[in-house]
Amino acid sequence: MIEEGPELDAYSRTKAEAERVVKEELEGARTTWTIVRPTCVFGPGIASWTTTPLQMIKKGRPLIFGLDGGNGRLNVVHVDDVVRGMIAAAAAEGAAGEVFNLGGEEMTFREFYEALGAIVNKAPVYGASKTTRGFGELTRKLGRVLRPAAELSRGIGMALRMSANEAAYPGAKAKECFGYEPQTGFGEGLMALETGTGGGERVMWSNDRHFAIRPWAGVEPGSAEELSRALRRGEERRIKAIGSLHAFAPLPDTEGLVVSLRRMKRVLAVEGTLVTAEGGITIGELNHELARHGLALPTHGSFVAQTLAGAIATGTHGGALALGTLADCVEALEIVRADGERVVVRKQEADFDGAVVSLGLLGVTASVSVRCVPEFYLRAETEVMPFEAFLAQFDALQRENEFTDARWFPQVGVVEVLRMNRVAPPAWAPVVTPVKPASPAHRRMVSSVFKNLLRGIGATGSAKLNASFVRKTIGTTYKARVGRCDELLAFTDLSQGEPFPIDDLEYAVPYGRTAEALRALEAHFRGGGRMPVFFPVHLRCSAAGGQWLCANHGQPVCWLEFWQYPAAPQFYTEIAEVLARFAPRYHLGKILPRSGRGGERELAPLNLPRLAEFRALRERWDPTGALLNSYVGPLLGIEEREFKN
Repeated sequence: MIEEGPELDAYSRTKAEAERVVKEELEGARTTWTIVRPTCVFGPGIASWTTTPLQMIKKGRPLIFGLDGGNGRLNVVHVDDVVRGMIAAAAAEGAAGEVFNLGGEEMTFREFYEALGAIVNKAPVYGASKTTRGFGELTRKLGRVLRPAAELSRGIGMALRMSANEAAYPGAKAKECFGYEPQTGFGEGLMALETGTGGGERVMWSNDRHFAIRPWAGVEPGSAEELSRALRRGEERRIKAIGSLHAFAPLPDTEGLVVSLRRMKRVLAVEGTLVTAEGGITIGELNHELARHGLALPTHGSFVAQTLAGAIATGTHGGALALGTLADCVEALEIVRADGERVVVRKQEADFDGAVVSLGLLGVTASVSVRCVPEFYLRAETEVMPFEAFLAQFDALQRENEFTDARWFPQVGVVEVLRMNRVAPPAWAPVVTPVKPASPAHRRMVSSVFKNLLRGIGATGSAKLNASFVRKTIGTTYKARVGRCDELLAFTDLSQGEPFPIDDLEYAVPYGRTAEALRALEAHFRGGGRMPVFFPVHLRCSAAGGQWLCANHGQPVCWLEFWQYPAAPQFYTEIAEVLARFAPRYHLGKILPRSGRGGERELAPLNLPRLAEFRALRERWDPTGALLNSYVGPLLGIEEREFKN
């Protein structure tokens, strides 16, 4: 029984009193009693732990529990599990005269509130314990003369205690007596909160770039088992997985069921250099865990906020001619298909090279096994050189350096080059000064200034003005330094500026034709073709790989990346026409150019030799087309079926 005391709040006192009355009134009577104590109950229609905090988050009000950022722990249980537990307790012979806890899933307040915040697309605001404690002291003093103030003071004390809680909630007794075990996980339970909302009433997930997702429902599973159950409950709706939403193309867009992987980010196993991690872990988080084991990824992109599953599924790459993409480091992956079936695909199996870079069209990637390497250190050196000098050294730069990254500024005819090569671990720990993320207000201000600058340059059409601003950035892109490999490979920092919809196109031309392709572009620009506004052309190379939908399939490539803001369709069409004779392929996670000859609707050819085989693979894995959407189907030439949304 809950122990009463002078500081116990009214809610707890009434529960304790109710238990006492039941026991006393039924003592010696024929009617038996059983008491169940649920933890924090959530689900449809539950005010205390669902609708009320949802409304507070939506309105930006500080939350009462989980003060100071929500690091305390709580136990949440879905209302369906509570009902099942109560029915089981009532029917169990050994439950009479006993008290049972009915719990669910342990988590922090932060994890709980952030998941609720995702439903209303808003970050939770946390109250401060210092302020709350001061208010509690004031009400305690007022409580000497005003009884309501005394009750409020006790309630504040409960909020402070709960917010700092570290204790677990024991539930073994219920399991032993009547087999109680929660069946609805937290992420799965959230899905029911969205049923019947109409989807289009609000934005549920957005990447602040090119698309916003308005789904029928959302689910945030915490494990492969929970993910499998959630998909089985999808009721023949369309399904798309999302990670960090770094993609520039609307690959995850859907009006059906969205599966967020942000709660699936554990490292599951480390066996020598083979590391298995859940698909929702970001590259940055995985790098941190690998460093604890003296390991590193062989390669990755310059931006590490992508999830592992998302980076692999879209063919994310770095800049090393001796290495392929991150997908080429994969040894196995577990995919949960649209019908909930869990499938493990391993290297050398027939479907493997079609399954790794799959754009999410085969299922939701629950976990990935990556072949890592021992941790290593790099020295980064930078140089600015004329365009022709860069072309003369191009092949040597790629072959003589472990990692090479270059930014060509055709507006002024120079290339900024970053070379990174392995060095012995230094006797001293390299000093890496952490960059404090800018405040939201600062980020918005930087974003606004930058957007207006780009609009202004583009509106004037002045080549001199464009070149003038470009010159101010040359030599500032890369840093010369020594550090752990993952710290140097991750040189793109978006923490100081608010993301906004910069268009990103990335071509891959056969490596042996790179110089020819760059000269063709240079001639186009100098001959009166549209120049990039402000941004450089980003150049990296990759070795040949085996993934069917990846641009480096079967051949080494040079990636040519173009950034633009505002959108410049005519610029993209001109670039597509210049590069068409080089049989380019594309990074399918970026936006794609349209053919100028065939009209705005005609996509440039993908030039993927095994595209037909991938279509057949997708048909076998997802025969109902549950994982398609209106973007990716036409992209790959897949006919969509009618499907419930």
